[in-house]
Amino acid sequence: GGDIKLVAAAGAWLGPFALPYVMLAASLSALVFVSLQMLLGKREADLSTALRFGPFLAGAMALVKLLPFPAGLV
Repeated sequence: GGDIKLVAAAGAWLGPFALPYVMLAASLSALVFVSLQMLLGKREADLSTALRFGPFLAGAMALVKLLPFPAGLV
């Protein structure tokens, strides 16, 4: 679907070496978001529940673009 297209856009915009950082930031932010929802009782612990990953990818793309990285990493 759309997530793979967004990752392709991230690779085109940020470069292929930035993709691991984008995926890491998106995954960690989604993990924190779901964990907080579960702790607050707004989501039940069910592994079959779908989660829209696009907003986390978009936020991670912006984060990786805005943060300074050492030369050669991104």
